[in-house]
Amino acid sequence: MIHKFAFEALDRTFRDVTQVNKPFGGKVFVFGCDFRQVLPVIPHASRAEVVSASLSRSYLWRCMKVMKLTINMRLCQTDDIHENLRQRNFAEFLLKISNGKYPVIPDTENVIDLPSDIVIPEEKLSDLIDFVYPNLIENFGNVDYMAARAILTPKNDDVENISFLIMNRFPGEFHVYPSADSIDLTEDSNMEQPQLYSPEFLRSLRIPGLPPGELKLKVGAPIMLLRNLNPSQGLCNGTRLICRGFYSKVIDAEIMTGPHISSRVFIPRISLTPSDTDLPFILTRRQFPIRVAFSITVNKSQGQTLNRVGLYLPQPVFSHGQLYVALSRITSYQCIKVLINGDQKRQTKNVVFSEIFQ
Repeated sequence: MIHKFAFEALDRTFRDVTQVNKPFGGKVFVFGCDFRQVLPVIPHASRAEVVSASLSRSYLWRCMKVMKLTINMRLCQTDDIHENLRQRNFAEFLLKISNGKYPVIPDTENVIDLPSDIVIPEEKLSDLIDFVYPNLIENFGNVDYMAARAILTPKNDDVENISFLIMNRFPGEFHVYPSADSIDLTEDSNMEQPQLYSPEFLRSLRIPGLPPGELKLKVGAPIMLLRNLNPSQGLCNGTRLICRGFYSKVIDAEIMTGPHISSRVFIPRISLTPSDTDLPFILTRRQFPIRVAFSITVNKSQGQTLNRVGLYLPQPVFSHGQLYVALSRITSYQCIKVLINGDQKRQTKNVVFSEIFQ
């Protein structure tokens, strides 16, 4: 969810442009938001600060008419009465998860028991990969196959590790693209010799929102765009593509989802700078703005509809709505499996900030 400041800035802009002192200059806006899903991401923020940054805490909220959607359109209905009943039961399960109403294990903080039929009993990541990507070699380069599935996990490090494991199963040779990194020292830094940070060290840094310092790709592998390059051609942040060819200055890719599906595009290198890090310098990374997308973070999966999902939880989710988002990407209750590390294979946290609904 976008920070409330973005909406308030838009409101002030329209008031200035139209010279009409009404919300958004008197223009009608339609907003789509779900407070059950992930709230604004603010590094190091407290629970109260995250809730306060939400749209419902803005001065604009009292000017809005709330219209609620009540039917889960993602879960498909069938002609089978028993299947429809299971789908409805799963939809009710998702609502309880999203609202924080699903029973919590006594004497624990937000810990729940997931249904046994969606949990992989053995702690084997290979089993989860096989469930999400069966017959992977036979479907090498198949757009429909790749677009319909992904392994979700909360943290970027696990995303990269899973994608690398699956990439090793893929046929073909790796194409390696190292980044060109540079730094500017921050005002708080006492370092007078930025050259002491070696290119190898800078390239090894894993920073949320930036592509890796060393991209390892194969033809037929799925990738996700990390920046808006050309929205009119479908090249938006979060667009999923499949690699078709590699060149020194561009990557040839095919769009897998959305209205521009099957379009061939060229992705260039661009310079990227993270908005907020704990580093003592400002890093600029020149790299292709993509990430391998066999696995994606739970936050990045918002808005996606998938036919098969694996949820990998080496650690529990850590933010409001993440468990609900991960479990609700599918079209059928049969199409998701969860792998939880630890002794309790079915137990995990469901983090819900109940005050956001008030």
